[in-house]
Amino acid sequence: MGGQQPPPVEEWESIRAALTHYASHLGPAFAPLSDEYTTPIPTPFGPALQYRSFDIAVLWAQYHMLEIILARSHPSMPPAAMMAAGIGAQSTKRWATDIGRIVAGIFSGLGPSGSPLNPSIGAALIECVMPLFFAGIQYADAAQRDWLVFNVKDIEARTGWASAGLVANGCQKVWEKAGLAGRAPPYHYRREDPDKNPDERISGRKEERAASEGRSLTKEEEEAGKAELSDRRYIWTNPGTRVHWAMGILSEETDLIPPQ
Repeated sequence: MGGQQPPPVEEWESIRAALTHYASHLGPAFAPLSDEYTTPIPTPFGPALQYRSFDIAVLWAQYHMLEIILARSHPSMPPAAMMAAGIGAQSTKRWATDIGRIVAGIFSGLGPSGSPLNPSIGAALIECVMPLFFAGIQYADAAQRDWLVFNVKDIEARTGWASAGLVANGCQKVWEKAGLAGRAPPYHYRREDPDKNPDERISGRKEERAASEGRSLTKEEEEAGKAELSDRRYIWTNPGTRVHWAMGILSEETDLIPPQ
């Protein structure tokens, strides 16, 4: 009994083994293309990783995201997600970097801004937003941060998927908070023009909206702001700004009818 692992660690090890087993069965067709078949693309993360198809690239981006999540979920890690991300940043750095290299390779297939979007590239970029989120919160290099914000907002602009903009701004909030706490390089949040996007979740903070209305934040707004970066941030406490998260999945038709 002395050498037996605690049940949570055993479960974690079994998930780790399953991921390793899965990756071991991906043959040469799933490997990055060599320089013989590609044009090298420099990125802030290193040379872009390019694959035979976009779906293979997405598969690897999401696989590395799972590796990051698993590392941060080890039983020895603190339960607070952001604290675990900071503690495990060194062990997850290679996966976070590879996610950036993979998504940069997908972006290489895009034309200039405003050009028609190939549906397969658009779908691949949308599927890469969450891997970029899990990887991006630990980026400390200024060039990598700038690349993420610019390109994730470009995904939002090209595809119309507003959640991409929320991810970009979420990363910015994490970087800013970590910088103020002395745990990461300083970062200044880049707010969008409210005239272009009136949604306060995208364009800026509640404080700025309240100031423009000549008032202070209400108690409810202050509490909601504190919760946005806590482990309770997914609890529905403000229907006016949280309704979009789950109504499309959990609601019935009557829930979407405005009250008379």
